Amino acid sequence: MLNDSTKNVVQTRIHHLLRRLFISRDYHSRCDGGYAHEAWAFALTYGVVTGGGYKAKGVCRPYPFHPCGFHHGQFYSCPRDHEYVTPVCKKYCQYGYGKRYEKDKIFARTARILDTDEKAIQKEIMINGPVQAAFTVYEDFSFYKKGIYVHTGGKETGGHAVKIIGWGVENGTKYWTIANSWHDDWGEDGIISYCTALAFRK
Repeated sequence: MLNDSTKNVVQTRIHHLLRRLFISRDYHSRCDGGYAHEAWAFALTYGVVTGGGYKAKGVCRPYPFHPCGFHHGQFYSCPRDHEYVTPVCKKYCQYGYGKRYEKDKIFARTARILDTDEKAIQKEIMINGPVQAAFTVYEDFSFYKKGIYVHTGGKETGGHAVKIIGWGVENGTKYWTIANSWHDDWGEDGIISYCTALAFRK
């Protein structure tokens, strides 16, 4: 389980790793999807540089796309259905960062697929930190604000990859604490409590 201070540290340190992994290499599906295991294989072999939110400073390659809609009191216009063209991978750090691209790289030490077993996932988080998960997203997920998310309606919109950073129980309902990549004004500062029954539904 994570308390508020731990949640903030985890959020700050690893918030954008998945986005960096999925847009790192031309042979992945990039902005049109992809396979998590291929992204992790890339991080093992080639490494990834530090990333951050749109226009972030203090990182090698900030996320290249601005948020869509209203974020922190500002409106951002986006392509229909968020169909961005995948940017060319630039193998240099942003101006003013102060570190060379190759020297900034972080390499994954190991990557494996876990069983869909609650205790095994909890143990992995306790020993090695956050784990990646993928699930089907429905329209109502976009409108999540707080509490434990349970799908109630709307069409399927596609697959999505997230980080599981903890877990808990509220009023008898088990949930995973998940860090999403849809900016910190989505959900509860970018965090969602996701009902575990949904995660393991066959």
